[in-house]
Amino acid sequence: MFKDFQSGFQVHILDKSGAVPSYKIGKVVSVSPPRLEQKPMMQGQMANPMMFTDRVIDLTVEHDGQTKTYVVPETGNVAPSAALTLACSTEPILNEVRAMLRTSTDIINSVDHHKEVVNKCESIMQEMNPTFAESKAQNERISMMEKSIADMTQTMGEIRQLLQSSQTKKTKE
Repeated sequence: MFKDFQSGFQVHILDKSGAVPSYKIGKVVSVSPPRLEQKPMMQGQMANPMMFTDRVIDLTVEHDGQTKTYVVPETGNVAPSAALTLACSTEPILNEVRAMLRTSTDIINSVDHHKEVVNKCESIMQEMNPTFAESKAQNERISMMEKSIADMTQTMGEIRQLLQSSQTKKTKE
């Protein structure tokens, strides 16, 4: 539990703020004494001060060359903080990573299905809407022309290089 942490202990951190998650190990710098913190009231609840307080501690952690303080539940083993998850052990971090992996794998596995749906929807739209069919055919022709121009530009560049290297050889002779 966080309340058992002391200066020098390790805290496990899952950082989800970037494009991809990263795992870090931080070092506890200091732990504050427990204090009461007001929880936000849920809509429709009667105001009872004892119902809306948690015992928390301020956990100051050094990671990535910086020192930051996080408010964590005194008796908790895991605490989400913005895009970070702090944990006393690796298991809560592993559970969250497994869930992220499962979600991303499901998305990747569904790509072929969604490509098929897109193709079928376009086919239906072409069948039902001649303007859409003409527009799609025109876009395909434009794409082919752009590819042809790019290929010709590349070929012309290669010819220019050959001519330049040929002239350089003649000048040296």
